[in-house]
Amino acid sequence: MLLKNARKKLLKFSQLILAMLVCIAPLAWFANAYPDQANNIGRIVSENTLVFTCFRWILILAVFLFWPTVIAHYGNNRSWSLEKIAFWRQQRLKIILWLILFELILCENILLTATRLIEGWLP
Repeated sequence: MLLKNARKKLLKFSQLILAMLVCIAPLAWFANAYPDQANNIGRIVSENTLVFTCFRWILILAVFLFWPTVIAHYGNNRSWSLEKIAFWRQQRLKIILWLILFELILCENILLTATRLIEGWLP
């Protein structure tokens, strides 16, 4: 029993470390690619918008692809009922659509682009 509990804790800890490494990877790339200009992150971000955009879309795609597996694993570990697991599996499309909406509105600034296009069409 103690070994099984320790194994679960180790698995959770390793998943947390992996998530932190995924989140820190862009920062490590910055520090390596621009060692002299690490303080000027705003300029670096503006010069590498394509990299960050691709990174965000890859994360959204990963959520879409791994959602059923993660929900099944999490539901089984938490002793969820089959109905609850099925409910959260059905929420995948809604969550992905919200992530895409946030990406388009906040990150791609589609509202500002649309208003500028409309202003250009008006006399």
